[in-house]
Order: sequence, then C-alpha cells, then structure tokens
Amino acid sequence: SDKAQCFISYTESGEVQALCITELRFDEVMARKSLHLRCLYAFKPASNDEWAEKFQLIKEFAKAEKCDLISFETSNPRIRSISKEIGAVEKSVNMILEV
Repeated sequence: SDKAQCFISYTESGEVQALCITELRFDEVMARKSLHLRCLYAFKPASNDEWAEKFQLIKEFAKAEKCDLISFETSNPRIRSISKEIGAVEKSVNMILEV
C-alpha cells in the first residue's frame, strides 16, 4: 500500500534473513514526507556491508517516494554504528519512565 511496506531479505539459499516494516509519513507542520522504519528483525547473520546494502535499497525506495528523510529508533549498538557509517545522524534520544 502507499502507507506501509514490508521488505524481506533472503539468504542465497532462500531463507528469510531479515524483515523490515516501513511507513510513509507526512509532517504537516514541517511539510516533509518521510519513510519511518517501524521495525527491523534479523533472523540470520549479516555482515555490516550487507546491512549497509539493505539500507541503500530502502534509501532508494524513499527517494522514489519523494521522501525528504528516513527515520527510525534503535537501541541496538550495531545498528547505530552501521547507520552512522552510512551517514545517519542522531536527532533525539528516546526516554522511558517505568510506572
């Protein structure tokens, strides 16, 4: 659909390697369209280069959809590191307070 997408990555042997659910968003105040990565699940190991390649495919999709940016949240240090290697920057920190 034009709201949510599911990207699936396969290993060379045809097994599901990773799954990513994305959502197209439009910020009315800033007048910006973005692609938000809602969740990313890895089922099989992948190298940093493979992850960078997967991010590139998602970036190409975002460009085709005329998005201004890609956003996501992560608590995974490896994903943060790979993201920074491909040019992502931290915009904010997500805080939680247990009740």
